[in-house]
Amino acid sequence: MATDYSDFESLEDDASNIPDFTGNEESQLVQSAYLPFTKEPNPIPESLVSYEHIDFTEYFLKMEGFSTREELQSWCLAIGREHNFQVVCKSSQIKNTLDNGQGSRIQLCCERSGHHTSHRGKNYVPKTAITKKRKCGTIKCNCPFRLNGSCNKYGIWKLRVGCGYHNHQLPTTLVGHGYAGRLEEKEKMEVQKLTESGCRPREILTTLKKDNPKNCSTMRTIYNERRKLKMYAMQGRSMIQHFFKLAQEHHYTVEYKYDPMIKKVTDLFFSHPVSVKLAQCFHEFLLLDCTYKTNRYKLPLFHVVSHTSTGATFTVAVAFMSREKEANYIWALECIKRLYIKNEIPSVFVTDCEVGLISAIHHVFPKSSHLLCAWHIGKNVYAHGKCYFKLKPATATSNDKDRPKKIDTVIPRKKEKGKQKEKQDEKKKELKK
Repeated sequence: MATDYSDFESLEDDASNIPDFTGNEESQLVQSAYLPFTKEPNPIPESLVSYEHIDFTEYFLKMEGFSTREELQSWCLAIGREHNFQVVCKSSQIKNTLDNGQGSRIQLCCERSGHHTSHRGKNYVPKTAITKKRKCGTIKCNCPFRLNGSCNKYGIWKLRVGCGYHNHQLPTTLVGHGYAGRLEEKEKMEVQKLTESGCRPREILTTLKKDNPKNCSTMRTIYNERRKLKMYAMQGRSMIQHFFKLAQEHHYTVEYKYDPMIKKVTDLFFSHPVSVKLAQCFHEFLLLDCTYKTNRYKLPLFHVVSHTSTGATFTVAVAFMSREKEANYIWALECIKRLYIKNEIPSVFVTDCEVGLISAIHHVFPKSSHLLCAWHIGKNVYAHGKCYFKLKPATATSNDKDRPKKIDTVIPRKKEKGKQKEKQDEKKKELKK
């Protein structure tokens, strides 16, 4: 049988098109693009992978499996934090068909993977027609980093790396990152204990940092946790309901005015039980003052202060009032009067120049004496008298460097006006000549 060599000749012609893999590494990498490969179910675009950054694949290669999904996830989180990036769970699926978790899977990714999506519903309507543009951004940059975990028929979780690259620069620290700064259960219990003991947020954060140097929490984390504790303590009650509950538990003296038209509490008066006992012991003197817009409700705060025999001051009572009118002051003073024993009521009141408060004192305590506060008098003198004076800066010499600075001298403006008139008269005389 004659052999046909035409097929071999065609193969020799095609051999010239086969790439040569000999040579340097660069040529091998370029020519390897012609080799066949198996596609992944969710291939990652090559444009998202930056080969200038480090490949973290080798850090997540572990031949031994994990007994549970939580163990796998915590191990990946620890490796990611060592290299200053946060690993989060993107999706997971749990199957218990054979009671061993076979077929369960989990996919981990970088916290900057994906893109920003709005959480507003389709039927969202803004409260006002004018929409303000918020100065905000997003950390999402569609990072391709992927870790895939799956459970085999023996109940062992295996980990494989889908992509070990990031398309962004890694931060130098994870402090300020929301996920990395989350508190553990032990830390939450510690925050609760320190809050109940009266510690400030900065002191709480310092304590957490000392106990765990790897803690990435910030002051905002402490504020949010304290807010959660308050909301849990309220148990669905409103602010005023929770206030009355706490006042009843701690034996506060509370009185209030309720307006049935608007169905709201308009005035609120309360006093600590220890303050009531001190006020009954030292009942001769009271200092009354009302502050402005010092609270979130923008209500006047009526503050009542007294002092002991040693000169130490203490708060007798506090009242939130709807307005600074004589009727409101009379109501507050009557609440104060009910704190004292019948024959042991205050005899001296010190206030500012508030007309409504002064008239209310004479109405509720007709036999008492009234004095004006010296501090308020000084402030009024300075406020109304500074328009007639001006400050002359003191001149400093080279020899006065080591000496204390001189106080600015006050020159009456009337003398300056007299000098200006003299100069004007002299100019008029010169023009007449």
